[in-house]
This record gives sequence, structure tokens and C-alpha cells, in this order.
Amino acid sequence: MSQFVVVSTNSRSNLGCILLPFESVLEFPAVGSGGWGLGYYNRGELLSRVEPRDRGESFQVMERIGDIEAEAFILHTRVATIGSVRRENTHPFRFQNWAFAHNGTMEGFDDYREKILEAMPPFIHRRVQGDTDSELLFHLFLSFMFDAGTVNRTNPGTAAIREALVPAMSMVDNFAMEAGHPLSDSSVVISDGYSVVTLGRGIPVSYSLIEGVTGCEFCRTSRVPKTEPSSVDHRELRAVLIRSGPAMVSSSLFQDLEDNHILSVTSDHHVEFDSFG
Repeated sequence: MSQFVVVSTNSRSNLGCILLPFESVLEFPAVGSGGWGLGYYNRGELLSRVEPRDRGESFQVMERIGDIEAEAFILHTRVATIGSVRRENTHPFRFQNWAFAHNGTMEGFDDYREKILEAMPPFIHRRVQGDTDSELLFHLFLSFMFDAGTVNRTNPGTAAIREALVPAMSMVDNFAMEAGHPLSDSSVVISDGYSVVTLGRGIPVSYSLIEGVTGCEFCRTSRVPKTEPSSVDHRELRAVLIRSGPAMVSSSLFQDLEDNHILSVTSDHHVEFDSFG
């Protein structure tokens, strides 16, 4: 079982203000063992954090990362299905300024693992460090970006990302079907710090569009002196919050992304929807 949470915002210093209203629905159930990883962009630089999950304890997103500053982040927590719980297998995977996380397990992965590797340019193939199906999907995506000449481009845009993600997913689907396996349920998210692109197929994806915060409870309780119970507003704040996983708590705070669809967040925080498949 795995989940991810993603934020893209125009106000890197207000992540706590964004996350606090969602605190109760951004808590993941306890696991026997597992790990979590965070990739976040602070002033354009991709930083990371990787830690084990505390055995038998739930995971509260707000508690773990509410104090960081970031224009965008991808947080992922997993219990291993392919590949052990170790740093090299922990999402989000990174390449230069790209970050990628994946929920789901590729059916019959061992039967076509080598085909995926053979489809990559050598210099991308050499950067594979772990042994998960998710990491190979990420590097296959990078291969299509490389073929299009956009893997090293600053802010190539959401269309360029979709144009690499869709054929990467389709290639894996074809390999699976050729080996006699069904299509796998998946949700993925990719960011370069400017754009965010999320795809959902068979695993729920939901999102919330935040346009301003009034009467900020986070600021009132943690930033304003207790003797000054004044209201704090962030009227210019814009953010998109995305979450995905097989066992998410339902909430009216989120809208569901239609299955087999792609949600893209542009560098100026507009949201685009496209179908997949």
C-alpha cells in the first residue's frame, strides 16, 4: 500500500496555512514496516528527505512537513511490494530537477523488466539505482523526455511532460500485455518544480483548489503572539493540493479526478484536465 500527497503553490512560506485545514484527512494508517520520502522545491532547488515509517504508528502529513518552505512538494509513503524498504527504493525518485512518485504494482514485472531497461538510452539506464518497477517507469519517462530534447530544459511545460508520460505508460502496458499480464492500476505524479502532472488509473486521485485563505488558523495559533488573537488572511495565496492512494479517507474538501485522466498544474497554477487511454 502506498500514498502520495502533492502541493504546488505561489507562496512557499505558507505550507502550514495550506495543510492545516486538511490535517484530519492527510493521515495515513499504521503499517508494520515501511518508509517515506519527500522531494520539495525551495527557491527552485530540489531537496529531499527519506526516513523509515514508525512501526505501528499512523503518519500525519501536517505534523511531518508543515514547517518546511517550498513552492512544490511530493510526499510519498509506501509498504514495499517490489524491492525492499531502503533509500534507493524510496519515492519520490529524482533526476536533476525532476521528482516522481508512483502508487501501484506492475503486473508480471519480472517478465518484462529487461525490455523496459533496453528501451532507455544508456546514460539514463546507468542512473537506475534501486530495484523497483516504479523507478524504471520514471526512467522510461525520462527517456521520452530525452528523445524530445526536453529533459534538460528549464520549465518545458505541462504538455511536454504529458507527451512523455503517456507513451511511457503505454509502452509498459504493451510489454505487460505481450507477456500475458493485465494492465496495472497506477497513479503517478511528476514535477520539475514549475509544473505538476498527475495521472490516475484504477487508484483514486483527488484534488483541492485553494484560492486565498482567510482567518488562517495556522498563523493564529503558531505565529501570532497569544495576546493578539487577530485574524490573518492570505488573499493572494494560490495552491493545488493533490492526494492519491488506495485507502484514502473520503472528504468533501476534495474533488475526485475522473479515472483514466490526467491533472496538470501549470507554472502559474492553472489546472488542466486530459484523458488517458
